[in-house]
Amino acid sequence: VRFSETKLARTGQAAVTVFRDDNGNGRFDSDEEPLEDVLVEAGLRSTDAITAGNGRTIVDGLRPFRPVLVGVDEASLGDPYLAPAVKGIVVTPRPGVTAMVELPISPSGEIEGVLLSTAGLEQPGVLLELVDRGGNVVSNAVSEFDGFFLFERVPYGEYRLRVGADAARKLDVKSELRGALVVSREEDIVRAGPIKLVPAQPVIAAAGESAGL
Repeated sequence: VRFSETKLARTGQAAVTVFRDDNGNGRFDSDEEPLEDVLVEAGLRSTDAITAGNGRTIVDGLRPFRPVLVGVDEASLGDPYLAPAVKGIVVTPRPGVTAMVELPISPSGEIEGVLLSTAGLEQPGVLLELVDRGGNVVSNAVSEFDGFFLFERVPYGEYRLRVGADAARKLDVKSELRGALVVSREEDIVRAGPIKLVPAQPVIAAAGESAGL
């Protein structure tokens, strides 16, 4: 029960809990830390909803029946190694009903490696995408002049690496590169090493080559 001078029955509300998601499961477990002084946003509308010591706050005045993305202002997290595990949670407010929202904030790490061409040479200027288990692109990077690439502030979790669709088409290579890249408390800097591009179409050797002639 809470009291307010505004007429809460006419608008929607969201009760938000912000927490440090150490195990990456997206749920607020009993051994995980609630985060204080985090500003919660609702769509493009600025709010004054800041989490208390228990990691909770309430966003008032949400327009009924209008879906809105509830997330956090990253600048308010304080720790540069913390990053939202999700961009936010979409809720559809109803008059007088409080939507319950949990926003996981994940410790983050890095993924680095070297991109090689199909011939085994350093491959610069290729857009790479880091994809989570849900199929969402969480980060982009472009390989440098020596093929080196780096993804920074990657939330703990399991990812796969792929070439951007346009780049894969231009280079005529397969999009999927590497899976099971896991950033965790035990390994927060993942060194993937050299990763070679794979031709989109298999190379068919001439008859003389296959016979060793």
